[in-house]
Amino acid sequence: MNENKPNTGALFKNLKKDSDNHPDYRGPLHIECPACKHQFEKEQAAWLKVAKAGSKYMSLSLKEPFKKDAPKAPPKVTNDEPFSDDIPFVWAYSVPIAGLLAGVMYAKDMLQMWV
Repeated sequence: MNENKPNTGALFKNLKKDSDNHPDYRGPLHIECPACKHQFEKEQAAWLKVAKAGSKYMSLSLKEPFKKDAPKAPPKVTNDEPFSDDIPFVWAYSVPIAGLLAGVMYAKDMLQMWV
């Protein structure tokens, strides 16, 4: 990445396009943060599209570059039980709800005083 100029990129025709979901063009994009001058790389992809009005345009996306040796995401853990005691559900929601109810009761009392 050191030989590439910051805030530049290139798009190349995707020769491995097997379906309409695959991009028509792909390539690297080199970005530099204007504040800290940190440089990083993204992978850009482009699809050739036609608008309803008939004009042609490119739809673009950016993502992290593909790395063969990158660790795979851990598999999802499925739990047969719908609820677990490990999750502090009651504490997470009871305090804000109790505060809300107390505020509503106070407002109700204040309204009754004015009526």
